[in-house]
Amino acid sequence: QKTLTEKGYNNIKLLGLYNTKESDQKLLAALKEKQWDAVTIGSYVNGFDQAAHYQEEGVSTDRTDILLWFNRVLNLVHESAPKSKIVLLKGPHDFHDAIERIMGAEQK
Repeated sequence: QKTLTEKGYNNIKLLGLYNTKESDQKLLAALKEKQWDAVTIGSYVNGFDQAAHYQEEGVSTDRTDILLWFNRVLNLVHESAPKSKIVLLKGPHDFHDAIERIMGAEQK
């Protein structure tokens, strides 16, 4: 499988997010750096991957906390990068396919 760069996507930045104000600020700073073609939101944050069990400090396992976190992240992206496509991942290995699902469909 080709990398995103090999497929012509050169405007890429990867961030790991936490449910904290500091992480929100990191996301906002990245969103303001440039006009991004797309912003992906991982499967744990978007609620798709409910089977994931994180034992890391700062990562909530409470579904209500995760839903509120997802809503906050989604609105930050919508407000700060209104022209960017929002891509929701199904899992960690879905990144390339998810980009193609959204960005590839736009090119057809």
